[in-house]
Parts: sequence; C-alpha cells; structure tokens
Amino acid sequence: MLNKYTNLRSFWGDNIIFRNLIGRLSGATTAQGLTAITLLVTARNLGPSMYGQYAGSVNTIWLTSILFNLGLNIWLLREGGAHPKRLPESLSSVLFIKIFLSIIWATLIVVFFPYFTANTINALPGNLIVLSVIIVLFDSLFQTILAALKAVLRNWAVLFLEGGSDVLWLLFTIAIIYSRNIVVENFMVVRSVSIIIGLVFSLIYIWRIIGLRFR
Repeated sequence: MLNKYTNLRSFWGDNIIFRNLIGRLSGATTAQGLTAITLLVTARNLGPSMYGQYAGSVNTIWLTSILFNLGLNIWLLREGGAHPKRLPESLSSVLFIKIFLSIIWATLIVVFFPYFTANTINALPGNLIVLSVIIVLFDSLFQTILAALKAVLRNWAVLFLEGGSDVLWLLFTIAIIYSRNIVVENFMVVRSVSIIIGLVFSLIYIWRIIGLRFR
C-alpha cells in the first residue's frame, strides 16, 4: 500500500505534462460550467425579450472585436511557449497593441453603431452598446493575460483566476436577483465588474512572476 502511494506521488510529481493537462482541462471545464450556469440564471430572470437585448448586444460587439484582437492571443501563446524569456516583451507588446487599437475601435462603435441600428425593429439601446464595449474590451485583455500564463504552463493559476472571476459573476448575478432589481443594465454591469476584478488580479500576479517590459 505504501509503495502504491509512493509511486503515485512520484508519478504526479515527475509527470509535468500530465499535471498541466489536468490543470488546463479543469480550468476550461470550470469556466464553461460557471458561465453556462450564470447565463441560464440570467436568461430565466430576464425573460426572452430582455435577455435577447443582453445577448444580442454583447455578441454583436464581440463580432467586431476582431478589429483589435487580430489573433494576438494565439500568437502570444505560441511565441511565449517557444521563447519564454521573451514573454515579458511579447506580452507588453500585445497589451499595447490591443489597448491602442481598442481606443479607435470603441470610439467607432460608440459613435457610429447607433446610426446603423436606428431604423431597425430590434434596435439596441445605446447604454447596452457602451456596456458591451466595456465587457468585450476588458475580457479581451483578461484573456491575453491568461494566454501568457498558459504559455508558461501556469494552468492552475489560470484555473483560479478565470474561475474566481466567473464565481464572482455568478454571485453578483444572484445578488441582483435577490435584490429584485431586474434590469438588463445591472446584469451587464456585474459581468463587467467581475471581469475587471479578474483582470486586475491577473495583472498583479503576472507582474510578480513574469513582469512587463515595454519596448
């Protein structure tokens, strides 16, 4: 019995690939599960009409985010894995590019999007568009930090950071339901707040273990 326990500890300690695979799968499963639960709770309480506005505005803005995402997270994941010593510069460059392009992107969305939907039957309110821009922008930056952590195989950190943000989102959503303040804007605000909190903690963590070097 002791030998089996010793062999199991040796296997877990030596097999880095296995440990990281378990961490990655755990993180992805946890994040998707919490997101699904939160969206189901949101849809149940908002109803078809208001949830349609919620999902429609966020998903529509997500489609336009390619203008500043540019596949940079995938590039960072590959570049960070191949050249981990250059990761601080690669991450800093991606963050700078995204923030610079997102300023232009957000301005164009806020200014011109209402004109494209002004005469449509299911026009999205301007305040939902602004909140959707905030959600998409900060979530994109959050995913960039997580991509850098995945590149250096910090999958358990990804699990806690991404899962923690999703847990906050679910708890905030439940708080809104119990407060009986059921409006679309409140659900979008708590989603953006949970993402921003996750982004802040991920920036602090990656600053301590990797750092950022701007060039």
